[in-house]
Amino acid sequence: MKRYKIAIIHPEIWFGGGAESRPPRIIEALKKDYDITLITAGLITNGEVDIDKINAYYGTQISSKDFRLIHFRFPFFLNKTARFSTLKKMLFQRFLKRIVSQYDIVISTSSYTPVDIGVPIIRFIVAFDFDRALCDKLEPPPEYDKPGLQWHVKLFEKLYLWSIRRIFHTDTKAWLKDLIVANSDWTGNILTQHYGCVVQTLYPPVWTELYSIPFDKRENGFVWIGTFAPQKEVETTIEILEKVRARGHNIHLHIIGWGYSDRYIKMIKDIQLQHSAWVFLEGRCGVEKKVKIIAEHRYGINSRKKEPFGISVAEMVKGGCVVFCPNDGGQVEIVGDERVIYNGKEDAVEKICHVLEEQSLQKEILNNLSQRARRFSVKAFQSGVQEIIREYLAKYKSVIEGYDKHSSSLQ
Repeated sequence: MKRYKIAIIHPEIWFGGGAESRPPRIIEALKKDYDITLITAGLITNGEVDIDKINAYYGTQISSKDFRLIHFRFPFFLNKTARFSTLKKMLFQRFLKRIVSQYDIVISTSSYTPVDIGVPIIRFIVAFDFDRALCDKLEPPPEYDKPGLQWHVKLFEKLYLWSIRRIFHTDTKAWLKDLIVANSDWTGNILTQHYGCVVQTLYPPVWTELYSIPFDKRENGFVWIGTFAPQKEVETTIEILEKVRARGHNIHLHIIGWGYSDRYIKMIKDIQLQHSAWVFLEGRCGVEKKVKIIAEHRYGINSRKKEPFGISVAEMVKGGCVVFCPNDGGQVEIVGDERVIYNGKEDAVEKICHVLEEQSLQKEILNNLSQRARRFSVKAFQSGVQEIIREYLAKYKSVIEGYDKHSSSLQ
């Protein structure tokens, strides 16, 4: 029986993001039946992937024997800069075009760079960062966070992007013909509406080794987890819970996260200082500390509206918290309970207070959430990946085994 060769493409791998858990999880799911190669430009130390760190962080069980590593190296002048991301993307794309002919199946696990490499891809889409116009349409940046570029800088940026695409001859719509896998029905619907492509959903895996602490033994507090970015609306969470406290509920809030916008981070720190008696800024926690904070608190909250999935929401649900979230985005599919889904700040305050005051309601919601949490298990994700591969092979097996890799047979 032919042992098919699979390439997993993930340009930049780092610890902390939900998207970054996919490569090791997919390797774990497919390692017994396929020859796997991971192609990346990141997470490399002395030419090797830190397998022990990956396993510890994501709870995977993989070894260096389970896959081959191909590490793409950028030219030295691009290695130590975060700039010129489009140029880096095109260089990586050109490299991939040279080597993908040796693989039967190609999987892209990073939607941040939907590169065109000339062959069909099983493409996981987890966000819309590759399309700035769509991102701005879904979540217009606040005035204080809009880049203050002068007209000549904007013109240079447009010329730079146009030149890069012309030089590398990239087809910006080629990826629409791929097999697209979204991280939620909400994400899939946005992709279908905006691009007209066919999409299927596979929820991401949520892994946490959780402490088993009964709900009534936990602290009467909330946990917020995420990146410090304007669309996450951390300040909205603080405002909502401040109003809950004003109605007589002695609650507190732990904020776990990290950020990229210095201006926004400063704003959140300033707000936290005004409420330092009950708002605690934990920063970027390691896995053990994050899991411990989740397990020791009764409630979780998210405030981003257009959340493609909401891995932190799923983590808190699996951690035994009653989690509140806006009535928008993929997170609604996680909690699936209108009693914790709010429409606006005032509705959030009303629903939170109602749940805080009714123990029987807390038990009902917890039972519902624990049932839903099974949909986001590692086993469910890996079974889904295996089924996607089987269906892909059933559709293209004869072509894969007989076609000229340099032709466009699958296009």
